[in-house]
Amino acid sequence: MAFGNKQFFLIIETQVTIDGAVADFGAIVCDKVGRIYAECAVLVADEFGVKSLFYDEKATGVWSLEGRNGRQQHYKEMLKTGNRMLVSTTALNRWLERVFTKYAPCLTAFNLTCELDGLKKTEIDVSKFTRRFSLRDAAKAHFAQSKKYKAFIEDKSQEDELHTMASFATGVMLPPVSNTALEDVKSFALPILTAIVKLKNWREIVKNSGGVGFSEQDSEKIANMAGTSKPTRQISPKREAVSKNTSPARLVELAEMPDESVQRAVAKNQHALPETLEKLGSSSDYKTRMAVAANPSSSASLLEKLAGDKDYGGLVVDRIASNPNTPVALLEKLAVGMDKRSMFFRRNVANNPNTPATLLGKLAEDRFVYVRVAVARNPNTPATALEKLAKDAENIWVMRNRLCVKEMVAANPNTPAEVLKILAGDNDCEVRATVAENPNTPLSVREKLIEDGDIFGYAEELAKRRNTPVTLRKKALEQLADSKYPSDRVTAAKNRNTPVAMLVKLLEDKDISVRVAAAENPSTPAELLVNPFHAIAKNPDTPIATLESLAVDVDSEIRRYVADNPSTPAPVLEKLAKDEHEIVRWDVASNPNTPTLTLEILANDAIARVRKTACDALRHRKSISSNK
Repeated sequence: MAFGNKQFFLIIETQVTIDGAVADFGAIVCDKVGRIYAECAVLVADEFGVKSLFYDEKATGVWSLEGRNGRQQHYKEMLKTGNRMLVSTTALNRWLERVFTKYAPCLTAFNLTCELDGLKKTEIDVSKFTRRFSLRDAAKAHFAQSKKYKAFIEDKSQEDELHTMASFATGVMLPPVSNTALEDVKSFALPILTAIVKLKNWREIVKNSGGVGFSEQDSEKIANMAGTSKPTRQISPKREAVSKNTSPARLVELAEMPDESVQRAVAKNQHALPETLEKLGSSSDYKTRMAVAANPSSSASLLEKLAGDKDYGGLVVDRIASNPNTPVALLEKLAVGMDKRSMFFRRNVANNPNTPATLLGKLAEDRFVYVRVAVARNPNTPATALEKLAKDAENIWVMRNRLCVKEMVAANPNTPAEVLKILAGDNDCEVRATVAENPNTPLSVREKLIEDGDIFGYAEELAKRRNTPVTLRKKALEQLADSKYPSDRVTAAKNRNTPVAMLVKLLEDKDISVRVAAAENPSTPAELLVNPFHAIAKNPDTPIATLESLAVDVDSEIRRYVADNPSTPAPVLEKLAKDEHEIVRWDVASNPNTPTLTLEILANDAIARVRKTACDALRHRKSISSNK
């Protein structure tokens, strides 16, 4: 392998023409942790613009004829902006040759079998990459059959298998695939690769899932893979059901399918017709009804009907209470009741942006903290209710999440300035920190909060923000410059808005890192910087690494101060003993850390005072040794 034993991978992805030739080629060279060393994103000159991009006459959405036109236009825009360039197959093969020579990577792709056929048709040569495997096959062998994976994909609407596996590998729901080669490699194929190769037995997994080049018997298998035909890309019904490009008419057809996962996906689609949602609202599957209840396109009459659904403790009603299009009258009905079960309905009503101020005022007096926290968070909550909630002392932790009514009041953009002034003096530092971030907090209060030692990082944040008022920024910089922590003083020393008077003070700071930061600040006047590194070179507390760097400075005065510094290590002094300037050698001879052998060399120096100082030092050491 190139770079010693480091393992590299070449991940490829293509988008093809109507006859299966490569139009868009994307590739990256990366290591096992996903660090990218090289990348390629090109359109093949003899294919793109000459032949039509792939499309399916029966498909809708991105793979339809209309979708083809959109993708074609998108590529043209990428050419204009420089995100793609047109290259010949010859140029692309030269790039692959360089990659092979420099990195000797293992070739992979999500569906390698499909990609190889398109590369062969376009005469893009990857024959040198004899170690290769399919990410999809390896992922199936590693995690796709696990209970965890099956639980992950249940009731989810990932766009396709690539999206599904990448989302599982990262642990987060990724955005839809872009269907452009390089972007899909980086966003989807790369996370799958790193999830597989971080395992100790990844080579065994790859080999057992059809990878080639991992044993001596694989040469015939490589030849067979290169001749495999590429199947037509199919769009799954579930992918259609979740797509925003699917027509309402097609959603009607999909809703008729017996597959509950497809019905749930249709029920979530905001482009579904009211009639389609009405029918799905009567489904025997409670998850489908939940999706309908949460869909903003569901009619008021349908939501009224679903409000009587009591299955599974009212999970459907929970979604209605959260739906931003739920009518006010229905929200008021759901807010009735004070038992623990209805508390969840009231909490969702309190969170709903459609809930009127009058109802929020009533819910502000709820006996459950979950509800009051939601009211305090809602931007529609009236000032009178927020004033009452500002006195609410309840503060609990639920699943590592803090529920504090006063903290939510402190964050609410409707909270009056007078209430924020009161909360700025609260005993809870989290409440005070939240007040400091509220844009309605008076300037005088924010200036006072800068001095609050319990609000971590507030002064630093204010000093960095471009829109911080001048007086407030100055106060923040003063606080940082006077801090007992060197890191705070470094922050002040680096800030371009720090006043000159503060920079003068910071240039004389006891901490070397603060002085360096102040010296490097472009706002520091030149007259203050006669040479700040003189002081650094003199300082016995200067780090060894800094002294080593200054010992080779072009300024002989700086080298002289390093030579005189009692903290300068012996190896540095040995080098300085050969300095062309006699004053530097003289200071080396005077340094108590200078090795005896170096002093003996300096005792024969061409300059008299250097010889004398070195000889005196040697006699002194000899007398000390004889007295012991």
